[in-house]
Amino acid sequence: MDRSESPPATAAPSRQALLLLLFPVLLVLAYLSYHAANDALWTDELFSLTLAEDSPSELISRLWGYQKGYYDHPPLYFLLLHNVLFFANSPWALRLLSMICVGLAGGVLALLAHRRGASAEAALAFSSLFVLHPLMIENANFVRMYALMVLLGSLMLMVVDQLTKSDGQPRWKWVAFVGLLLATMIYTSYFALLLGVGIGMLGLLWALFPEFFRVPSRQSGIALLLGGAGALLLVAPWFPVILKLAGNESAEGFPAQRWVELASLFEGIGGGWLGLLLLAAGWLALMVKGSDRRWLVALLAAFLIVPLAILALAAPPDRAVKLQYLIFAVPLVFLGAFEGWLAAIGDGRRTITALAVVAIAFGVFSWRSTVQRPPDWWAVAEILDRQATPNEVIMTGGFLSGEGVVYHMSEPTAHSFAHYQTSLDDFYVTSRDPATVWYVNVVQLPKAFEDIHNRYFPWRGEVATAP
Repeated sequence: MDRSESPPATAAPSRQALLLLLFPVLLVLAYLSYHAANDALWTDELFSLTLAEDSPSELISRLWGYQKGYYDHPPLYFLLLHNVLFFANSPWALRLLSMICVGLAGGVLALLAHRRGASAEAALAFSSLFVLHPLMIENANFVRMYALMVLLGSLMLMVVDQLTKSDGQPRWKWVAFVGLLLATMIYTSYFALLLGVGIGMLGLLWALFPEFFRVPSRQSGIALLLGGAGALLLVAPWFPVILKLAGNESAEGFPAQRWVELASLFEGIGGGWLGLLLLAAGWLALMVKGSDRRWLVALLAAFLIVPLAILALAAPPDRAVKLQYLIFAVPLVFLGAFEGWLAAIGDGRRTITALAVVAIAFGVFSWRSTVQRPPDWWAVAEILDRQATPNEVIMTGGFLSGEGVVYHMSEPTAHSFAHYQTSLDDFYVTSRDPATVWYVNVVQLPKAFEDIHNRYFPWRGEVATAP
């Protein structure tokens, strides 16, 4: 659809806009709350909890110091989670932030699609499809920063798109929007710096060739460039930490296989090969029939192609290229596919029905395949609470499981734990200690993380007593 024919931002009545924004949030909460409340926390989520339990000053100090392989993220998400802990620390409460972020990301996409010309019904069906997609459900049920990055990516997409309609409006407002939003993204995930490069290149081309973007003034491109520069100034205090990360956190412990990783990345965006084919078909239809394909391809280059190229080419050979690094681009991938579907079959009852059917299919698939229960640490903890005595040592898998069982025990301070990490000698010494009676997922850690992943995921909660 042509942006010149899009309704103005004020066209949608406030009630309708509120429905478009909030319906996906309610859908995510209704769909996921059972799992969010009953799935035990697993290791990465417990890393988030460990940081969030610190005071803000301690949290920032630990992240600033950077410990390789552990404290390798910016502080914003953990500060938000710290505030959640004022109210509750149940799995549901900890995952609530992620559920709301994914829901709001779907709401922002619904508003954007509607403002770009889609009917409210089609926009609602599209946002339902988006939030029920396996990738979104997985991250909505995950106490990590990736759901927040999806929301911020959706907001950046809306801000950049609105710049095409800002002729005659004050440009400094858009400079501030872009700068603050991009800085927020970088303080949430270092990989948003890749998006900053893409945004900068888009702004430069926009300023040089405004006619390509069908915008009469090059000032919008300049505003995008200035916003990116402002973001760099805002994150400058954190550059020493970013440089530490770039110098230390380069190896995953095994050689990367770029083509395999990229194939896995795109499969993840599609939620499987069938979903990827559906998205690709939408983009193909956009290329053939879409009136705004030039602009959306330019956005795709800024949000995905340029960041992915940098990541794939510049990353060390033993650094994996993972989907969560570029998750801010996923909303755009879906928006472009949606506009392609509309261009191919029109914005009518058939399209809305088809979107609803796909949304239901995604929901069923997500429920059966993506929302996988982690180890049942609650069941393990109940056995230990009933049977373990204070004079017995509970030995856990440390990195793989120790935090999980401790978190879910009703009185973890009443028991003695030995967390096996990586030292083989310590492992043997602790295993031979007569006081070590309980063994919980104790494994001899191999050196290659790939081997750990292949051998021990999905994990199983196992409790055994010493012979």
